[in-house]
Amino acid sequence: MRQLQRSMLAGLILPALLAFTSRPAHAHDLKCSAPPYGDAAWNYARLKQRFASIDEDKIDEVLEKLCRAKFEHVGLRSVHRLGISNRELAKESTTQLAAKVLSATHGGTEVL
Repeated sequence: MRQLQRSMLAGLILPALLAFTSRPAHAHDLKCSAPPYGDAAWNYARLKQRFASIDEDKIDEVLEKLCRAKFEHVGLRSVHRLGISNRELAKESTTQLAAKVLSATHGGTEVL
């Protein structure tokens, strides 16, 4: 009888604990850690070709920051200062946004 009570209690409490505990890293958290930064690989490659004169690490840094702003809502203030609205952030891809930033700043990557 006691074992039955324990298993019933575990059957009720364990799912509740799993449902209300803080979730581990979301899948979208990982998409901003490495290329193509939340976009299609071919768009990433095309952006790298278009801005071949800029150091690739700097382009990746801009893409990572834009990706985090778009998907994780981190660093939105910096993105808004560049004139990118929440609507553009939601509508456009990370590579499109990066192309706008890199074009507007003539390749300046220290803007974010």
